Amino acid sequence: MFAKVLIHFRQQYLGALALFIVLGGGTSYAAAVITGKNVKDNSLTTKDIQDSSLLKQDFRAGQIPAGAPGATGAQGAPGAKGDNGAPGSPGLPGEPGTKGDNGAPGTPGSPGLPGAPATKLFAIVRSDGTLAASSGVASVSTSGGVGFYTLTFDRDVAQCAAVTTPGALNGAFAGNRIASASRGSSATRSILVRTQRFDGTNFIDETTDFNIAVFC
Repeated sequence: MFAKVLIHFRQQYLGALALFIVLGGGTSYAAAVITGKNVKDNSLTTKDIQDSSLLKQDFRAGQIPAGAPGATGAQGAPGAKGDNGAPGSPGLPGEPGTKGDNGAPGTPGSPGLPGAPATKLFAIVRSDGTLAASSGVASVSTSGGVGFYTLTFDRDVAQCAAVTTPGALNGAFAGNRIASASRGSSATRSILVRTQRFDGTNFIDETTDFNIAVFC
């Protein structure tokens, strides 16, 4: 009962006070006289507040519900180009690729230059030791005896191979004659040729024409 009396008294007080303010000086007086101390906590309702008169800062954080999301804004301008990043670590080696097809045959090359002659050292020697033809032979000596010829060349032939054959310069075949060659133990430019005839039992030293070629 006391509470109802108190509410009634308060309502009457506020009404009288408002009338007094209007008659006695308007809102400027009310703003100067009425403060938050004159209003009981939690006593004002939505009817006591003018619409659209409160601002966001008049409410505690979280009291105003969030509004619906707004429309998507226009795309902003591209930003400035950033600096290049640091080089990355080398990647792992890739797997070996499959073997490719064989390429087409290449164009044949040009013919090579003619090679050097197989030998420049040769002689066709008559039975008396004279030269019928020769190349690189400095001299022929028959001082070794019947069937022995010493040919001296214009260069060292110690590491060369000599090939000899008996041959008749008159066009006849050598028949049962042979010719062999050997090098002396100390003369590096000389080759010794021995000519022989086979009589059916033995080889007999005998002078005859022969040919010799030396390969180095």
